[in-house]
Amino acid sequence: MQDRDTPSGRKQYRLGLLTIVAEPTVSPTRFEGWLPRTAELVEHPAEAELWLGGPETRETPKGSSKLVPGGVAVWVDESAGRASLRSPAGHAELDLAERWGRVSPRDGTSELNALLNVSAAILMGRAGAALVDASAIIDPSGGGWMIVGPRENRSALVEAFSREGCDYVSDDQVVVRKAHHQDGVIAMESWHRHRDALPAENWKPVVPLRGLLLARTIVTQTPLPWRAASRDQALASLLDASPHLASDPGTEQPLREMLASCTARPSITALISKGRVTPPGGALRQLASAVDSLL
Repeated sequence: MQDRDTPSGRKQYRLGLLTIVAEPTVSPTRFEGWLPRTAELVEHPAEAELWLGGPETRETPKGSSKLVPGGVAVWVDESAGRASLRSPAGHAELDLAERWGRVSPRDGTSELNALLNVSAAILMGRAGAALVDASAIIDPSGGGWMIVGPRENRSALVEAFSREGCDYVSDDQVVVRKAHHQDGVIAMESWHRHRDALPAENWKPVVPLRGLLLARTIVTQTPLPWRAASRDQALASLLDASPHLASDPGTEQPLREMLASCTARPSITALISKGRVTPPGGALRQLASAVDSLL
């Protein structure tokens, strides 16, 4: 992630597809914890920009809004090419055609995470990328596996694969997009906040998607084989992990179609017992066995 001071004192952060520009009037404590670790992708310019700071508009959007996780209400006016977002932490105004927006925090100490998350998701959605609450690891052959499910289960899988020598992309969120100059390839891009439990040297920012792991909790302590998941189950899990999709009618359908193409790859139900992989040391073996059962 690049961070540099602009001549006016603003700070600029390059987050893969998205650039964040923060004015000095916005306290770093209100947004820096949200900033993800991403690929710099210098050869590909950012496709959206979000500014932090500026006066709050009192204009009330017309029509009905959609409420998304984090208490953010979203109004989309397709005819005007704009979106308005409101939350207890502030508001945002987005230019959908230019893929540019401004987040104006309200006075106080409340974090901006939810408002930033939805604003970023909408702008990146207009660039053809889906922001998904998911984790991702890389198998020994270099293929990426997106892990969808409860955060505790996802973390257990990422840590288990890391212990067995695998690299990882993220244990927080991933950006799913079509790979640059590679027809038919879906890429996963890191949208990861730092966790001390994961070794930094094993982090890779971008990887092609090979398949999906649907993390499910089991009660029994007896080791059970991982099993193939249906395509419908895989798609439903991806959509459940992408609540921002429904907030922007202009991108909902194409992003759903892209996620549906992800489920054409192998989809495995990974069974986790009380937040840990069973049996210990068997994550790679169970993944290989489950893939073999599909072939």
